[in-house]
Amino acid sequence: MAFTNDQLAVFQGVAVVSGSLSVIACSCTLVFIAMRWKTIMNRSLHRFGFFVIACDLVCCLNMAVGNIPIGMLTSTAIPCHIQASLIQFSSSAGTYLLLCLGIQSYRVIFLNTPIEALRRSENYYHLASWMAPLATSLGLLLAGSPRGTPIYGSATLWCWISSAYTDYRIIFLYGGLWLIIIINLHIYIVVGLMLYSGRHDTSSDPVPAATPSSIGHGYNDVYEAYIGNDGEHMSSGMKHYSICSSLYMVAFLIAWIPPTINRFQNLADPENPVFLLVVLQAAFNPSCGWIKCCVLFFYEYSWNRRRAAKFEITNSQLYVDQTYPIDKSNMC
Repeated sequence: MAFTNDQLAVFQGVAVVSGSLSVIACSCTLVFIAMRWKTIMNRSLHRFGFFVIACDLVCCLNMAVGNIPIGMLTSTAIPCHIQASLIQFSSSAGTYLLLCLGIQSYRVIFLNTPIEALRRSENYYHLASWMAPLATSLGLLLAGSPRGTPIYGSATLWCWISSAYTDYRIIFLYGGLWLIIIINLHIYIVVGLMLYSGRHDTSSDPVPAATPSSIGHGYNDVYEAYIGNDGEHMSSGMKHYSICSSLYMVAFLIAWIPPTINRFQNLADPENPVFLLVVLQAAFNPSCGWIKCCVLFFYEYSWNRRRAAKFEITNSQLYVDQTYPIDKSNMC
């Protein structure tokens, strides 16, 4: 069953509004980070967050374009293929980066991995997070027409994997996406239980001493820049890292549950798409950017206020390079 022109116009309008909000939110966040680069990017959480938001910007920008490239297929397929490739690449890369955040949380809480080891491993995380999606998106583009039509084509809302390859949508995006979500949810649930039940007593853990090589070189990657000798600040930093990174997953779930339901319905009954499910996908799929920015900004801002109220932080408690001042610079 094909949708009418009026229904397609509704899809386009919803996608443009939702995608535009995400483009604005992501752009403002990235500009803010660029202005405060040295202050904000000294922590692993924010470095990964920066690239997750960059992926959201690319994905939401292409989703906000909507079905315009579909209408150009009669004359040229290039705009459609570009849009489809960028959506596939940015969606997959953002998913892999969220998995890396979960792995980092696991290594911090369970394995007590040293900060420098965490920082060194980021290069390998990025290599996998960018190269695997690049190989997938280019592979689908160059695979030709195994079923008589190109893999990239009309996906109703925008150009992506066409309706002739609904199983490819599950194989190359949604299957891996939900596998990563399940892994991350398991990590964050176990980490949360350990942190808040008190079974992981950070006050008894040795606090690594500051060395000349650590000061100013990301010593506060995951813990606080002002770790003291009582261990309480370390506990606070670990909670913050885990809660804040898990919020990326919450925003991710909000944005991807309706699209997943719609795509599985397309797989089960490709000839009869459901109007309401498509509208929900048009609203929620491009919303991943602004949801993450809003949720994380309000959490970071409120957490900074609670931290400032709880600890009387003076200049003597901070490291000499002042790498982590207490202000609103932790946005997203």
